[in-house]
Amino acid sequence: MPKIIYSEKEYDELKRYSNVMLHSLWDIESRYRDHFLEKPKLNKDYYTYIPLGLESYTNKLKIVLSILKERNPQEYQGNFVSDSILDEISFLEVGCGIGIKLLIARYYFIDSFGCVTGCYKGIEIDKESTEIARTLTPFEIYNIDALKFKDYDKFNIIYYYAPICDKVKEKKLERLIEQSVKPGTIIVTALKEDKSWEISSKFKSHGTGVIEKIA
Repeated sequence: MPKIIYSEKEYDELKRYSNVMLHSLWDIESRYRDHFLEKPKLNKDYYTYIPLGLESYTNKLKIVLSILKERNPQEYQGNFVSDSILDEISFLEVGCGIGIKLLIARYYFIDSFGCVTGCYKGIEIDKESTEIARTLTPFEIYNIDALKFKDYDKFNIIYYYAPICDKVKEKKLERLIEQSVKPGTIIVTALKEDKSWEISSKFKSHGTGVIEKIA
């Protein structure tokens, strides 16, 4: 299995670069924040925009990284990095807004793994946000209602943060995602309305807002 080896100096430089990129991306999102908070809702059931703090978000990505390391401990020794593991990352954000969280995820995994591969995509119901996301990012952004999306099973990491303000529909979306994804998929969220997964043997909790489908 191919590996990338960094010297200590190279690895430190890579980490510094990634940290700068993370905060630069967060600054971009902050500049758009007021505009989207003040914008009239496209649909009364959907939030126009809800920001999640950079530290909260990256802490959850850190948990995702730890899960990947637990699955493949032989691939993570010092500065040895397996690029084949990166190829397997298929990351979807549900309600991606202008796409900054997708970029942050990609640069976070650069910091953690050392290279850029994998697949990153987003779902966004708001047309203006979708157009901005397509301009700011190289990712495929689906302009669609998340409840009508049919391909959740094609992703192994799914992130969302309360994309729907109607609680009944939010729970429906959460159950749709949980039923659609394959075992091994990691679901990351900052706010979960549906709690039925807690009594299911199909899911394992890895801390607040991070669950893994295991069966």
